[in-house]
Amino acid sequence: MSLTKKKLSKAEVEKKVLRILQMARREPRFQVQRERDALIDAIRYGHLDIAHSLLAQGVDPNSMEPQGRSVLWHAAHWGQSDFINQRDTWGATALFDAAHEGRRQVARLLVAAGAKVNIKQRDGATPVSIARDRGFTDLADEIEEYTGSR
Repeated sequence: MSLTKKKLSKAEVEKKVLRILQMARREPRFQVQRERDALIDAIRYGHLDIAHSLLAQGVDPNSMEPQGRSVLWHAAHWGQSDFINQRDTWGATALFDAAHEGRRQVARLLVAAGAKVNIKQRDGATPVSIARDRGFTDLADEIEEYTGSR
């Protein structure tokens, strides 16, 4: 699935948000919950243009469902590697954060879902180098096993 660069108006996004929520049979709730649910469902059903528009409008990608699953968890679960490999202003992806915090299971989930392991952020650091620098050598070794394949 490719990412579209078309910028949608707030009204267009709202209309599509309601359609996605209806498709997922979710009731529109409070604004924050509705936006989080719409972002999750946009990712789940492959509407990445809507997902990116919601993020651009300030929807928090770190918000959690009552079950404790984040938007990023859903992106990994539904195999949306374009979303998983989205970079922040430093050029880091979610795999960098998992490496920085020593979160082995998160790193495994991200790699299994298509996270790029041979990626560098602006300062040249990689997920492997970050994990090593932070003392997570087992995690660094595990990520490094994948570098030849991606």
